[in-house]
Amino acid sequence: MVILSGALAAVLAGGAYLYVSNARQAAVGAEARTGALAVRSTPDGAHIWLNDAPTSFRTPHEFTGLATGSAGTYHVRVTAEGYEPFTADVQLEAPRARREVVATLPRLRAASFTVLEVSTTPPGARVLVDGREAQGATPLTVPELAPGVEHTVVVREPDHVDESFTFVGAAGRVETRALTLRERPLGPAESWLEVVTEPPAARLRINDREYTTGSPYRIRLAAQPRPVAVTVFAPGYEGETRAARLVGGQTVNLRTVRLSASGHSESGHAAHAPPPVDATPGHLRVGANPWCNVSVDGRAYGQTPLVNITLPPGSHRVTCTSPEAPTRTRSVTLAPGQNLPVVFGAQ
Repeated sequence: MVILSGALAAVLAGGAYLYVSNARQAAVGAEARTGALAVRSTPDGAHIWLNDAPTSFRTPHEFTGLATGSAGTYHVRVTAEGYEPFTADVQLEAPRARREVVATLPRLRAASFTVLEVSTTPPGARVLVDGREAQGATPLTVPELAPGVEHTVVVREPDHVDESFTFVGAAGRVETRALTLRERPLGPAESWLEVVTEPPAARLRINDREYTTGSPYRIRLAAQPRPVAVTVFAPGYEGETRAARLVGGQTVNLRTVRLSASGHSESGHAAHAPPPVDATPGHLRVGANPWCNVSVDGRAYGQTPLVNITLPPGSHRVTCTSPEAPTRTRSVTLAPGQNLPVVFGAQ
């Protein structure tokens, strides 16, 4: 029995050795039949796609264990935000083949993008493109969108039902959408407050919150067990406060609130109202060396050169950002109807 046990152990040990040895040889053989593909780019950190499928890797990266021979054809795509994509076809012909793809990504120019313009009735809605919120509110221009791909747009305003649409834009083209938003029905604990003011630019103050959109006002408010104070005011006028009882599910109309001009003459007659202010829009022309992305008062307008940015008269802050230069800013004062050039030089 001892002899038989020893012989059996020897056989098992020999079999285990042969199994491990064969497994190692098979692994070495499989490795010898595969190839490698290295991908680098300028700039670094670009996304890598293989055969039109996204990978989780960014440049620089080397893929190993890839099939070679007849199955060793690979379509490589390298993408980075703000740059044109790079594509190449690579063949790993023989075992142990190694190929290298070096991608230089050209920076996208204004003519390479598609632009989305969204207007809504009423204005002031937020716009989300592919899940990312654009700066500002409608009417809104969303620049620098990738052409040739489907974009999903959601337009959102608290008092209205969300609207959504998809589009595929072309390079250098502007996609324009005008939407009439559907009002969200009142909840049982909500009420509409309607106010018409004279002057139309008067503001409202309700529960320490100001509303400045201008007359006519239609404001969704929480129903209240007691009347709330609604104050109407405007520069150069005497303010007026009225009480409104907000009943759930109902609309409360305060009718027209006419403000009286402030200040009186010695005879007791109301003084003349101040002369009207010229609100004719002006225009900015923005250029830069090197090029840059332009935003005015926090709203993005796209890449230089820009020839017709329409703005109300007054002070504005222009920001110029570029990977090729430090961020540059400038404060400008735009007169009514003025066409003002703004040029950013190298620093």
